[in-house]
Amino acid sequence: MQDLVETYIAEHPDAGYEELQEQFGSPEELAASLVDNLTSEEVLRLFKRRKWWGIAVVVTAIVAAFLITVGLINIAERSRVVEITEVLTIYEDEPYSETEE
Repeated sequence: MQDLVETYIAEHPDAGYEELQEQFGSPEELAASLVDNLTSEEVLRLFKRRKWWGIAVVVTAIVAAFLITVGLINIAERSRVVEITEVLTIYEDEPYSETEE
């Protein structure tokens, strides 16, 4: 089908979408005719391929969610650590006494 369309476009370079649709049919009609021409083996193979792609997408999403969660937990744990970098020393010169006025 692709070869037919490419040949038609080569012969009619000014052909627009409507002219191509008149010549070959609407995209929906083309899709329907392609599906009608598929053998049952081809349909099963396409479904299996689609199934594996779906599984791969789900597994990838789970792994990504796990890694993001681990990263966020790691960041949260690091933010709890308090590091003291200075020492404050207080010297008392006189004993503390309250003065009354």
